Formats: sequence, structure tokens, C-alpha cells
Amino acid sequence: MQFILEISFVSLFVFLFCIFVFAKDDFILLRKNITLEQLFNISFIIYILGFLFARFFYVIEHVSTKYLDPFVLFLFPYFPGLSLSGGILAGIAYLLLILNKKRLPFLRVFDVFTISFLYAFSSGLPLFAVIEFFLTKHIPYISAIGTIIYFIWAIILTLLFTKNKLNDGSIGYLGISIFSLLFIFLRIGLRGSKFYFSFTPEDIILGFIWFFFFAMFFYQQTTYQLPGKKKK
Repeated sequence: MQFILEISFVSLFVFLFCIFVFAKDDFILLRKNITLEQLFNISFIIYILGFLFARFFYVIEHVSTKYLDPFVLFLFPYFPGLSLSGGILAGIAYLLLILNKKRLPFLRVFDVFTISFLYAFSSGLPLFAVIEFFLTKHIPYISAIGTIIYFIWAIILTLLFTKNKLNDGSIGYLGISIFSLLFIFLRIGLRGSKFYFSFTPEDIILGFIWFFFFAMFFYQQTTYQLPGKKKK
């Protein structure tokens, strides 16, 4: 876990690069005068808040008196761990609040951030797998399979985004929903066969995220329609 900061920096670089690629020529973002500088500034704040709330959620999920020690609480690279669900919820909540405050289109930016997050996660997961291999001398099959699946899912969403076939926000809702579902299975696989039917608080929160965002995806598709498209 001492390598978590290095891996997170690599993922952050990939995240920012993807935002640059998807947002620099996006007609909707350009029409709303949303600059790359604004998106990068939001990204850095989400990066910091994501870590803080990921740690906070983990402490809530694993209540212990040892976290009363500030060193144990904040030095998470040496006293792991983090809650992915906490980081995701905090990031989305901040993105929604700041864009609504600035009266900027949340749904379109949410799509861009979601795809970028998936590529960033897909770049960080294999680094964890490599470290796991050198520490345990076992081939991390689950992590390798997870990397491939997430990367394919990111490509699928990229194709849907570039073809502009879905309403704004649909990519974000669908992307986070399926990501959460896949991560539940990934966590169960990493725990081993003895724990296939045991669920942790993190799994339950991820399950809620999957259900809620999947429902929002269908709501987005049935309630709104793309300009120029007729409802059947």
C-alpha cells in the first residue's frame, strides 16, 4: 500500500489527459464556454476530496479506536485502506454542486468525467496487479481480468459518447452503474471462494450505487430526448 500515492498520480495523469481529449473539441462544452482550465481545477479538487471521503467512508465501515490516532487516520498509505464508494459519491456530489453553482451543464461534464475515470482506473489497476505479483509471487488473475473488462467498458462508452446516440448524462449514469456492479464481483473474486456469498458494507454501498445510477440511466432515456429526435 505504500505505492498507492504513486499509482494514484499515474491515474490522475491519465484522467486529466482523457478530459483534455474528450473536452477540447466538444461542441456542447465550447458553446457553454467551459474551458479546460475549469475542468482541470475541478479535477484536482475532486482528487483531494475523493481521497478524504474514501478514507472517511472506510473508517465508518471499519469502526475502531485505532483511528482516534491522527497518524493512523491520515497516513493511509501505511495504515490502509480506502473506500472506493466514498470517493465516487464525494466526487459526483462535488461535481454536481460546483457546476450547478456556476450554472454549467452537469450532465455533459459528468459524461466526460465518467469515461476519463474509467480509463484512469483501468491504468491504475494493472499497476496494483504488478505490485501484488512481486509481493506474493502469485499471478493476479482477478486483477488482470478486471483490467481488461474495465478497459473494454471504457472503449464501449467512448464509442457511445462520440456517436452522440444517448442523452447527456446517460453515459455517466450507465458507466458508474456498471462499474460499481463489476467492482462488487471483483471484490468477491479477490476475497476467495469461501466468501462468495458474504457481503461487506462496501459491497452494499456499491450495490446501492449500481441500482440508483442504473435507474437514473433509464429515467434519463425515457424522460428526455436528443434535439431533432422524435419520440416513438
